[in-house]
Amino acid sequence: MAALTLSVGLVGCDEPRATALRADCTTKNLQWKVTVLKKKPADGIHHRARLTAKNTGSRECSFRGFPKLEVRVGKGPSVSGKGTGTVLPVSVATGSYVSLDLRYDDATRKGGGPEDCSVQNGAAYATAPHDKQVRGIGSIPVVDEKGGPASFNVCSATVRMSPPKRPAAS
Repeated sequence: MAALTLSVGLVGCDEPRATALRADCTTKNLQWKVTVLKKKPADGIHHRARLTAKNTGSRECSFRGFPKLEVRVGKGPSVSGKGTGTVLPVSVATGSYVSLDLRYDDATRKGGGPEDCSVQNGAAYATAPHDKQVRGIGSIPVVDEKGGPASFNVCSATVRMSPPKRPAAS
């Protein structure tokens, strides 16, 4: 009888409580991608992109917090991601995705071009929130909305990240 009550209690858990019982997502079990979005806002300065991670692990995991994001050219200049907003844990089933919207300057405010940016056609690097085991993680693909290669020119000091969420369509 006690086992039956426990089972019913778990089914009735809300998402944050159920997510709290899962292990954190790890970098080695996430397949990352940055998609540079075509549409720019009216100001023409801030650009949008989306950071997406697919859970390739054998178990569901919990994505808790903002990932570490860096955009850089080799060992040269780099720009880091900074999370904005309130973060709630997101459960990510095997084969499912979690995404974060990115916002950054892709042209200088003085009207310059990508050659004036601190990071021109940079590579992106990401690690899962709270993951300390990140040695040997390589760059992640930067693509356009059709999946082809895209330029990632960042002229701002940071790349702003929205809280993680499940994407509407992956």
